[in-house]
Amino acid sequence: MPIPTVAPELVAKAKAELDAHLREIITWHFSPETGCPYWLDWAKKNFDPRKEITKFEDMLKFPHFADESLRDLQPEVWVPAQFKGKPFNIFETGGTTGMPKQRIGWNDYTRFVKKLITNKQFDVAKQYMAHVVDQAEMILKHRKVSGLFTTPKLLEAIAEKVNLYDAGIRGVFCGGTSMKPQEVRFIVEELLENRIGFYPTYGNTLMGLAASVPLQPEDNFSVTYYAPQPRAVLRVVHPTKTDETVAYDTWGRVELTTLTKEFFCPRFLERDEVIRRAPRPPYAWDGVGDVRPFGAMEKNIVEGVY
Repeated sequence: MPIPTVAPELVAKAKAELDAHLREIITWHFSPETGCPYWLDWAKKNFDPRKEITKFEDMLKFPHFADESLRDLQPEVWVPAQFKGKPFNIFETGGTTGMPKQRIGWNDYTRFVKKLITNKQFDVAKQYMAHVVDQAEMILKHRKVSGLFTTPKLLEAIAEKVNLYDAGIRGVFCGGTSMKPQEVRFIVEELLENRIGFYPTYGNTLMGLAASVPLQPEDNFSVTYYAPQPRAVLRVVHPTKTDETVAYDTWGRVELTTLTKEFFCPRFLERDEVIRRAPRPPYAWDGVGDVRPFGAMEKNIVEGVY
């Protein structure tokens, strides 16, 4: 059966909802009554987005977000006035170099293994992985568990010790690293034996989780993810001309915009490259497929045991 498409009126409806949400978030983060010190100061030095940003296409007026700000500045500069005085959580991205980027949060909700591998501490990384797998094996043997949230390499390691179906697992959420189509096929057919539901996810501390659509034969095990729009929006842009999106079914770099009242992050260039995919039910906006580290074809990327 052909890959399903989304009616144009549903795409237009999703676009209108995104624009309305965008205006609400812009007003929130750039109003003195509700905004945070960082963005209020930025507006004084640049322009007032409340006057110039009315639709998502206007976001091109923002420069790309400088991720150094999340590394170098104290967390308090990101606290919206409406959250002042409330204790916050700090979430760290698992950066492969330098100090991790930090994002604060309240309700929006490090992989140290990457550091081990970068430092060539392979034995320690293997010990950590074995510890995690042993924990999972013990829990599956002594508790009734039907859903598993893990990463591809850990899933393979667990499946070597435990028959997942016999242990009661009926669905696996899987993410954390890139998954090539041949790896997806191995997971679905070999590890899960076509008997356990497979639900790949893609995400990070800035976006949350992007869900995947069910695989069809026509996908050839190529996974497509859709962002949790309107709270987060993904664009697939030309690597050297980032104001431009690439054509559908073409490789490009991921650009993320986060739009919540707790955190605003415009046009953040992710270190991922993907294939831009068309809207697909139930999602009426663009998706991303075959996620892999940016520049994966030219260099080796550390992704760790995850």
